[in-house]
Amino acid sequence: LEARIALYQRIAGLRDAGEEADLRAEVADRFGEIPGPLLELLSLVRIRLAAGAAGVAAVRAEGGEIVLVAREASPFGRRRLPALPAGVHVGQMQLRLPRAALGVDWLEAIEALLRLIGDPQPAAEPARTAVRA
Repeated sequence: LEARIALYQRIAGLRDAGEEADLRAEVADRFGEIPGPLLELLSLVRIRLAAGAAGVAAVRAEGGEIVLVAREASPFGRRRLPALPAGVHVGQMQLRLPRAALGVDWLEAIEALLRLIGDPQPAAEPARTAVRA
C-alpha cells in the first residue's frame, strides 16, 4: 500500500513529459508490463501537461463532446491557431470536438490536439466560430 501511495504522489508531482517518460520507464523496469489503468492515468498526466503548455485551463467531457477551455488571459479567438482536424469547433473561449470522432485512442487524440495548439500566439484577425476542416 505504501509503495502505491508513493507512486501516486510521484505521478501527481510530475511537471513535464520527460519526467513522465522517466517514471513510466522506471515502473516498467521494476514491475514489468504496466497495467492499463496506470497507462490511462499517465495519459491523463500528459494531457494535463500539454494543456498547460497550450494555454488551456480545463479539459472536460460535456455530453458527447470533449471541451477545451482557454485560460481567460489567452482566449482562442485571439490566437493564431494551426489548421485543426475536421470537426473541431472553435469559439472564443472553447474548442469543442465530438467524442465519438476520436475513436478508441481518444486520450492520445486529445493529447495530440493539445500539442498541435501549442503555445498561444496573438492572431492578426479573430478566429471564426465555425468548424474548421
